[in-house]
Amino acid sequence: QESNNMKQQTEEKEEAAPILISGAGIAGLVLALAIKKHTGIIAEVYEQAPAFNPGVGGGIGMYPNGLRVIRDIDPVLLQSIRDAGYPYLYRRWMRHDGVEIACAREDGLLPKDIGEKEKEELQSIGIRRWKLQKALYDAALKEGIPIFFGKRIEEVTVCEKEGLVECKFIDESTPPRLAQVVFGADGVNSKIRERVAGTSKQAEYTGVSCLMGVAPILRPVRGICFPSSTTTKCHMCTYPTAHNETVFQIYFPTPTEDPDSWGLLTKEQAHVECSQLAARLRSDGWDESLIAPLDNASNVLRVGVRARDPLEQWVSGPVALLGDAAHPPVPYIGQGAQMAIEDA
Repeated sequence: QESNNMKQQTEEKEEAAPILISGAGIAGLVLALAIKKHTGIIAEVYEQAPAFNPGVGGGIGMYPNGLRVIRDIDPVLLQSIRDAGYPYLYRRWMRHDGVEIACAREDGLLPKDIGEKEKEELQSIGIRRWKLQKALYDAALKEGIPIFFGKRIEEVTVCEKEGLVECKFIDESTPPRLAQVVFGADGVNSKIRERVAGTSKQAEYTGVSCLMGVAPILRPVRGICFPSSTTTKCHMCTYPTAHNETVFQIYFPTPTEDPDSWGLLTKEQAHVECSQLAARLRSDGWDESLIAPLDNASNVLRVGVRARDPLEQWVSGPVALLGDAAHPPVPYIGQGAQMAIEDA
């Protein structure tokens, strides 16, 4: 019996996955769905987080270039994402006192020669990140794509003789996994990147921090808004993610990097932080409608903004990178997720 067990273990080790994806975020799941759609191959997806966690985190914008990719994979998936989000319709630039400087229709991002149905399908939306993740996760499960949580890949090695890639996990109790092709969709701190580009420079702090959160209110004017201030030396972004839900992001110059203060704030910490900031903004003459989300905030995070120049090389043999693992952008252009989706 012991001999049979050893034989079975050897056979299992030698049976390589056709495609392995490190990271079950937006990039990894879209890639797995695209591979299944266009090749019929079912990739294995490994994610370091212990589980899918609904209800947490902030929001994200989905724009025509990313929505078009989702539609091409599965129109039903596109509709489920649209149903979970909320169209912007307008893009507004404002002063901190509420005076609007400029306004543009969001469908100006679309080609002028497309029909009304396509305009509606590709209209920019705000969506909670966890809702987008859930739509992709549910679609992957429906397609029979296996997702393994709590599995962080720490090292990849190309076996020259067999032409396979060996993936070792940080959890030593998990045996290495062989694959014919490996994709690194494991974010800005990618371990797969080291195999493709060597020990590359880590993303650097840009001197900017961001306080972000969600509030159960709808702003009085429709659209994604960009208020800026010279009195408070910051700029803000707000956008709807549901009829009665607004996401806010406030960016401050913060010369000193303080990673210990970054992350999800407790309810008590969030209340203190948002209350103090709201008082400061009021004293600086901010419009009450822009301050209102701070008075009703939940899921508040403080993060430092980091960036790194894109890699010149994304592929090395049977190992490839996509998304933030290859080109982590600053958040101001709102294209990080869209570029990862287009990569996939």
